[in-house]
Amino acid sequence: RPPRSTLFPYTTLFRSAVESGQAILVDVRSAQSYADLHATDAISIPLDVFETNISSVPLQKTDWIITYCT
Repeated sequence: RPPRSTLFPYTTLFRSAVESGQAILVDVRSAQSYADLHATDAISIPLDVFETNISSVPLQKTDWIITYCT
């Protein structure tokens, strides 16, 4: 895992993009994990939905999508 200091510029950029509406933050963990705790402004789209039912994902190909899991 890279040192936290090397991740900081990216996390700052990503957070700024999400807060300004330029990007969409997507939590790809299970719905239960999302319900337990999730990042501010994140929406829940479990990974299995991406893999098995991509047509139901409410995002556009032109959207800047930032995904995360733990």
